[in-house]
Amino acid sequence: MPNIKKDGSFSKRHRGAYTPNHPAPYELSRGRIENFLKCKALFWLEQVKGVKPPKMPGFTINTTTDVLLKRDADQVRGKATLPLWEAHGLGHLIPFEHDDLENWTNSMQFGKGDEMFSFVHEPTNIRIGGGLDDVFQNTQTGQLHIVDYRARLKEPIGQILSSSSHPPWMRRTRLATSTKWICMFGSLAIRDWMFPIWVTSSM
Repeated sequence: MPNIKKDGSFSKRHRGAYTPNHPAPYELSRGRIENFLKCKALFWLEQVKGVKPPKMPGFTINTTTDVLLKRDADQVRGKATLPLWEAHGLGHLIPFEHDDLENWTNSMQFGKGDEMFSFVHEPTNIRIGGGLDDVFQNTQTGQLHIVDYRARLKEPIGQILSSSSHPPWMRRTRLATSTKWICMFGSLAIRDWMFPIWVTSSM
């Protein structure tokens, strides 16, 4: 049975197929929540019965976009802004430097503990989590902004952001900037909205 060791004891973390009576918070990513909204039946098969859906091929453009934009940000992290931000009148925003940043961006291990980008919904004992793409700081106010890197092949940036046909990103935004998420930053002054960085083929 998933999440139960050979000696009959529960595993330290509760993930994969749901195990009744497991004391640890059940780990549920933002992607799995999106799956529930798309099809509740398939969500139940995967999260309760452990039936894995067919895997889709990876999209290298998304991974490459993430890696390259983070690499640019790391070169000036905590020190200066980037040309892209300066060109759009946002030169007062710089990549934020923090000891826990690597934990916050680790989407695959969000359930390891409270130092990761996750929180526990106590009424259901569910740990909702994921990973940030990046965090920028406003040097004028000291406030932080979550940054979301996205890659698209066709649509112009303005069309994407104003379109009602892209609700998944809007839900991701609301989750990432909700009060529960913000509380995990403790004394850090984080704003309740994020900056989306859309990279399209025209760029």
